[in-house]
Amino acid sequence: LKDNYLVKDNNLVVIGNPISRHTAPNDQFIEARRNEKYILYVGRLVPQKSIHYSIKSFAMINEKFPGLKFLIIGEGECKNSLIKLAQELGLEEKVEFLGHQVDTLNYYINAELTILSSLYEGFPNVLLESIACGTPVVTFNCPSGPEDIVIDGINGYLANYLDELDL
Repeated sequence: LKDNYLVKDNNLVVIGNPISRHTAPNDQFIEARRNEKYILYVGRLVPQKSIHYSIKSFAMINEKFPGLKFLIIGEGECKNSLIKLAQELGLEEKVEFLGHQVDTLNYYINAELTILSSLYEGFPNVLLESIACGTPVVTFNCPSGPEDIVIDGINGYLANYLDELDL
């Protein structure tokens, strides 16, 4: 933009990808989480992401997979209501809110799957990042995005839109 369109430096911000070929896994972290089984969410805790669907879906499988946890990475305006929902569903020991994390690579590598229950998306990087780490994704087939990235049954699963049971 600077070279071709003469955009001034003070009008540009570079936002790095948390997963790149320059990022190396932290072996100490991998060892610590290796035996822990968890589902992962990475993103903003805002209404658009409708994380309550993911928490409710997790509650449905909790008894069948008692050793499984749900790790939520991110911050946002919905955090307190999501914590309250987890408590109401009796999941306060199973759902961990980890806040903002600078390095998410190790979380992706060790996850059983990454989940996304957005109402809509543009081009969800979280799906690319998870798949790049070899971790499958489960996502609502929401308007715009997931169906362009996920090959159903190959690198993840497209759940019926807003269907908690299918998710």
